[in-house]
Parts: sequence; structure tokens; C-alpha cells
Amino acid sequence: MKKIEILNSIKGTEVKVEKLKNKATEERENIIKASRRDAIKITDNAKAEAQKNYDIKIEQMQKEMEEIKKKMIEEGTRKANEIKAKAKLNREMAVNLLIKKFEGEISDA
Repeated sequence: MKKIEILNSIKGTEVKVEKLKNKATEERENIIKASRRDAIKITDNAKAEAQKNYDIKIEQMQKEMEEIKKKMIEEGTRKANEIKAKAKLNREMAVNLLIKKFEGEISDA
């Protein structure tokens, strides 16, 4: 009778060990699945943050480019106005010189 009890006890222990192994395997699989979900969530959050930072940088660069463009246009307009004023002055001086030259030729004639 002792042998049967020992064998039954061993058999019961083997069943318990098998259940514990199965439970441990199931827990391991659940932990792996949860870790994968967490990793995907972290990756998605990082991608979203990177996209947000990219969009902010692009917006800043566009504003800087617009400011540079505006300054270039202002500088070009200023230089064009300077050239226009000099050209007008040169034209007036040329006209006056021609008039004086013409008057001098008329006087000499």
C-alpha cells in the first residue's frame, strides 16, 4: 500500500509540475505579447514625436525663408530706387549739358 501511495503522490506531483510549467509558459507568452505591444506603442509615439518635430522645423525654416525673401526684395527695391535716382540725375545732367552745348553752338554761329 505504501508503494501505491508513493506512486500516486509522485503522479500527483507530476501533474502539479506540468500545470505549473503550462502556467509559466502561458505567463511568459503573455509577457512577450505585452512587451511587443509596448514596444509598438513606444515606436509609434517616437514616430509621432519625430514627425511633430519635423513639422515644427519645416514651419520655422519656411518662416525664415520668407523673412530672407522679404529682406532680399526690400534690398533689391532699395538698390533699384538708388539706381533710378542716379539715372534720373544723370539724365538731367546730360540734358543740361546738351542744352548748354547747343546754346554754345548757337551763340558761336
